[in-house]
Amino acid sequence: MLDQNDTLDRFPTQTLDEVRENVRSGEHVHIKKIVLPFDANGLSKMRALSSTEFLIFQNRNYVARLQEPSCLPLSDICQTLLAKYAKQSASLRTLSAQIHISTLDLRKKPITPIARFILNIREEVVRVILMKTEYEMLLIRATINEAFYNNYIHDRYPDDELYEKADAVICDALILQEKHLRDCANILNIPLQ
Repeated sequence: MLDQNDTLDRFPTQTLDEVRENVRSGEHVHIKKIVLPFDANGLSKMRALSSTEFLIFQNRNYVARLQEPSCLPLSDICQTLLAKYAKQSASLRTLSAQIHISTLDLRKKPITPIARFILNIREEVVRVILMKTEYEMLLIRATINEAFYNNYIHDRYPDDELYEKADAVICDALILQEKHLRDCANILNIPLQ
């Protein structure tokens, strides 16, 4: 098993095709995403490992790291699906930037010590919400890619139903992300355009 302080450098790398050959030769192999529990440092730890780190799990042990596929459709399924939502994603980035700029403006205003204390608490709440939102998106991407990779190594080619499920998950996640951003704006009393 892995813990948060474990290093992945000790594992050799294998390509998807090498893993698929192991499956074809009768090995019981699965690809698993790395899941770290969310905490104040969870996102930075996950980024340090990279959002697309997958380990090859064989006979109840991790045996290797997955070398990421370099060609579509398996290089990043989510990136292809997210292209459909480019406009919505751009809108969310604009909303996030607006919250950030407004927060900086709030800090420039002269306010009483108690008001500054309240603002600090609100900013901390917003920081955690934004981190959790980004963490959830990383997790969703990893989960979808994990499903597609396991289909591939077991020679089960993705069908329309799998793409539709992945598409629905991403759509729901973007809607939830917008809600989180609007909640952040409300916490900081930032009027949104």
